[in-house]
Amino acid sequence: MHGLDFKDAHLVHENPDKCTYEASHKSERRLMDLATAVIHGRLLTLIYTERGNDVRVISFRAASPEEREQYEQDKI
Repeated sequence: MHGLDFKDAHLVHENPDKCTYEASHKSERRLMDLATAVIHGRLLTLIYTERGNDVRVISFRAASPEEREQYEQDKI
């Protein structure tokens, strides 16, 4: 998959059907959202941190097989 741009991360972050998980990291609290984005039709992973009212995108990519499995289990 190519063509993912951080400017599209809102398609996951604002998706009402997303699942949100804690993403472990030593120095800051990070969150991981999983959702299907309409423009790509695939399950995408967004890892970010919140700083006040701002969301700082760390990673935006296709979900791994493990992430897809977790999302599917949680959406049952």
